[in-house]
Amino acid sequence: MRRRNVAGTLGWSAALGATAALALALPAGAGAAERGIELISPAESLGLSLLVGWGSADVEQAFFASDQFSSGMRVSSRTSQGWTPGRTLLQSPGAALGVPSQSVDGTRLVAVEGAPNGPEAGTRTDGIYLHAAGQPVKPLLTYPNPGLGNPNPAEYYGADEDVRRLYLKALPGVVPGTTSASGLYRWNDPENQFDAVEIDDPRVQACGSYGASFPGTTGVLQNGISADGRRVIISNEQCTVPGSSPLQTVRSHLYLWEDGVATDISRPLAGEADGAATFIGMSPSADRIFFRSSAKLTADAVAGVEQLYIHESGQTTLIGLPAGATLKFGSAERPVVSGDGSSLWYIVNVPGGGPQPDRLFRWRGGASQQIAEASLNGFRNPNGYAEVSRDGSAWLLRNAIDHAGYGTAGTTQLHRFGADGSVDCVSCPPAGVPVQAIGTQPTQDKLRRPAISADGSAIAFDTPSAISPQDVNGSADVYLWKNGTQTLLSSGTASGDAEIRSMSWDASSVYFASWGALVPGVSDPYRKLYVSRVGGGFPPSETVRDCGDSCQGAVTPQPVLPLPGSPSFVGPGNVVPPKLDEPQATGKVRATRPKTARGTKAVVRVRVPGKGQIRTSGWGLKRGSRKATRSTTYRVNVRLTSRATRTLRRKGTVKTRVTVRFTPAKGKTQTVRVAATFKRSKQGSSRAVVRGEL
Repeated sequence: MRRRNVAGTLGWSAALGATAALALALPAGAGAAERGIELISPAESLGLSLLVGWGSADVEQAFFASDQFSSGMRVSSRTSQGWTPGRTLLQSPGAALGVPSQSVDGTRLVAVEGAPNGPEAGTRTDGIYLHAAGQPVKPLLTYPNPGLGNPNPAEYYGADEDVRRLYLKALPGVVPGTTSASGLYRWNDPENQFDAVEIDDPRVQACGSYGASFPGTTGVLQNGISADGRRVIISNEQCTVPGSSPLQTVRSHLYLWEDGVATDISRPLAGEADGAATFIGMSPSADRIFFRSSAKLTADAVAGVEQLYIHESGQTTLIGLPAGATLKFGSAERPVVSGDGSSLWYIVNVPGGGPQPDRLFRWRGGASQQIAEASLNGFRNPNGYAEVSRDGSAWLLRNAIDHAGYGTAGTTQLHRFGADGSVDCVSCPPAGVPVQAIGTQPTQDKLRRPAISADGSAIAFDTPSAISPQDVNGSADVYLWKNGTQTLLSSGTASGDAEIRSMSWDASSVYFASWGALVPGVSDPYRKLYVSRVGGGFPPSETVRDCGDSCQGAVTPQPVLPLPGSPSFVGPGNVVPPKLDEPQATGKVRATRPKTARGTKAVVRVRVPGKGQIRTSGWGLKRGSRKATRSTTYRVNVRLTSRATRTLRRKGTVKTRVTVRFTPAKGKTQTVRVAATFKRSKQGSSRAVVRGEL
C-alpha cells in the first residue's frame, strides 16, 4: 500500500521519499503489458538523419521528416504488414516546416512553411497549407517572404478538432477577398473562403489593429478555439495610446467571439478601476473559460489583486483564494487547465506560512481542494512547462527537489501530483543507481516534453539515468511510468540518445526517436522514428539465420542522394498502402435527438461501431454524408433545403425527421431516425449547433 500525502498532514517532500521508494522497489517492466517495437520511418534506414517526428494520439499515423529529406514532412500509416510511408505533405527543401494542427481522425492536417535561413530569403514563398487524405495539398494562404529580420505577413493560430475552421492573423492585403480591421481571419471549409473576425471595441482601435508581433503596431491576439471552431477567445494587447495626454493605458480584455459577435467577458463592475485580463484555458466547447484579472469583476473580489475567474453560462464567478494568499502566475508557476475543461490546477503563496508557504490547489466542480504544499518555489518548473492529464486527475511537473535517501539533490526530475494527494517521482532511479537529471525542454521544440495519458495513470519520458538493469548504453533512453512501475521502452543498448516524441491517449503507443537498428531487417546505425506498442511487432519477412558475427556484413555507409529528376517528369505517385481486411463492425448505431435549432443548420451526433459511411436525409433536408474512420461519435451537419427554408421564414417552424444510415466497411447497413425542429432565427442567419451525449 502506497503512502498518500494528505493535504495539511504531511509536507509533500517527506511523502515523496516514501512513495518513490515503494514505486521504485518494483522491478522494471513488472506487470507491464507485452510490448513490441515497430519502425515507422523506413526511409530513414537509408541513412537520413531524423529531424522531427511524432505520432497521432487517436489513430495509428505518424509524421516524420529529416534534415536531408528533400521531400519535406511525410505521413506513415500502420498496416498489417508494417508502417507504410505515404503521402508527402509539402515539397519544402531548405525551409522550416511544421504541422501545428491535425484532425482527431488523422485525415486532415495543416502544414506551415516558415522563413528559410539562407541567402535565398526574399525569393521563397512561405504559407499555410491544408492536406486532406486522398486529395492534393491545398495552399490556403501563400505570400512572398519579406526577407530576414522582417515580420512574416501572417501568423497561423489554430483550428477546430476537424481542421475545417482555421484562424490566423495577417497584415492588410495578404488575405484575398476580405479585410479585417482587427487583423484576424477565419478560413472555412468546404466554402474555401476567409471571413473577417472583427471586434467592435474602442480599446482595440485605440491600440492599432495587427499586433505587437508585427513591429510598429499593436492589436489583438487569439487565445483559444472551441472544438467545433465556432467560438474563439480573443484578447486585445495592452498598450499606451500614442499621442494621448496625459498618457492613457489600455488594459487587455478577453472577448468571446461567436458568429460575428464579440462579448467582453472581463469587464469590471460599474465604477471599478480597469485591470488587465489574461486567458488561462477553457473547455473544448468554450462553455467554460478560465482567466485571471486584477480588476474587480464580482462583488466578492478584491480590486487591484490578481485573482482567478470562471466565465460560464454567461456569468463570471470568482475562484476564491485562501486568506492572505497571492496567486503565483509566473512562467514557472502558471495555472493549467485540463483538456476536458473540468479542472484547474494552480499555486498560491501564503506569506508567513512557515517553511512551506507554497500550496498546490485543484479546482473542480465549483470547489477548490489543497493537494500539496512545499517550501518556497518548491513547485517551480525550471522549463516553464507543466502538464495536466486530460481528465484533470494528475499534474505533471519537472523540477529540482531534494529527495532524502536518493541523492537527487539539484537534479531536475519529473513529479506526478495526484488529485488524491499522492506524489510520485516518475524519473527517479532505484536506490544505488547513479542519478542524472532528465533533459531540459528546448523552447523551440515543444515535442520534446513528457507525455501523460488521458487518465493520468501513465507518463512517457526519457532520461540518461539507467533505471532498468537492461539500460547499459550510458545514453538517454525512453521509459514508461504506469501506476508506480517503470518500464524501459527503447533498447538500452543503442549508441546515442533515444528521445520521447509523443504518446497515444491510453499510453498503448509511445513514439520515440532512437539511433540504431531496433527491429529485424534493419542493420544501419542511423536515427529513426519508432513506436513501442502494446501487442506490437510484425512477423519477419524471412527466416533469420543465427550465425553470429561471421555472417554480418559491414554497416552500410550513408548514401549520396541523387539529384532530383526533371520537374516535368510524371510518375505513378506514392505507393498505395495495402488495403486492410476490415473487421465486421459490430454494435448499434445511435444518434441524438437534436434540440430545437435556431436557423437552418443543426449538428446531429452519431455514434458508429467502426469504419464506414454516414449518410443523412429526410423531408426538407439536404442529403449529407461523412466518412467514419473508427468507432466513435461524429458530428454530422443537417441543413434545410431551399424550399424548407422558405417555409421556415413564412411559418417560423419546420418539423421533420432525420434519417441516419450507416454503411460499414464490412457488415450490414443500419438506419436510425430522430426528430428535429427548426425555428426561425431572430437574427435571420444564425447557425445552430446541437450538443448532447449519447
